[in-house]
Amino acid sequence: MSLEIKAVIFDVDGLLLDTESLYLQVDQSLVNDYSKEPRKITSRERKLYVGTTQQHSMKVIIEEFGLPLTIEEAIEIRAERLQKVFPTCKEMPGARKLVEHLFKNKIPIATATSSSRRDMEIKLQNHQWIYDSMGKNMVCGDDITNHKPNPEIFLLAASKLNIDPQYCLVFEDSINGIKAGINAGMNTIHVPSGEDQRDTSLKSSEMIDSIEDFVPEKYTLLPYEKNLN
Repeated sequence: MSLEIKAVIFDVDGLLLDTESLYLQVDQSLVNDYSKEPRKITSRERKLYVGTTQQHSMKVIIEEFGLPLTIEEAIEIRAERLQKVFPTCKEMPGARKLVEHLFKNKIPIATATSSSRRDMEIKLQNHQWIYDSMGKNMVCGDDITNHKPNPEIFLLAASKLNIDPQYCLVFEDSINGIKAGINAGMNTIHVPSGEDQRDTSLKSSEMIDSIEDFVPEKYTLLPYEKNLN
């Protein structure tokens, strides 16, 4: 690294919290319940909408699977089903360890998620550690006009932290999220949440299989304490 990393910005879904499986479960239920010819949602369709807005996601699913619903109707049904399962989401391996390590060492950290603030409140019911470390620096989809891969959400997060974008390190699981981080002029760590989100052509700083594989000192950050599990 030629530049010192002064702040870290995290996506949430599929990166800090294992919610992508919940989204897929609910999206598949919409297809099963409303499509005349239900079939499994594949990586091809997921590449078209993962990491984007709910409006775009539902537009893709309606068009790809021929659902007899308006975008607004699909969003409403999906939201009702998601809110029932969000509280069950688990933290991703290595996520809490890294976040708490950065917080302890006074590295400015923030979240930048396409999710609405209402959905985030439900997802975080059992994850107080995210509130404790980044609650004041949480940027949600409600806060922006232009969504990933547009860089607006990451630029707003950097502004909240009062750090120049070039000194920020972004963690993202989705292709659209990594594109947004790159478009913001930030360093990016790609942690694909699935094979459909793996793209070696993206010019991220690094691609790793899990946050557990991240080595802080490679990015001018303090290393983990040796006795930390």
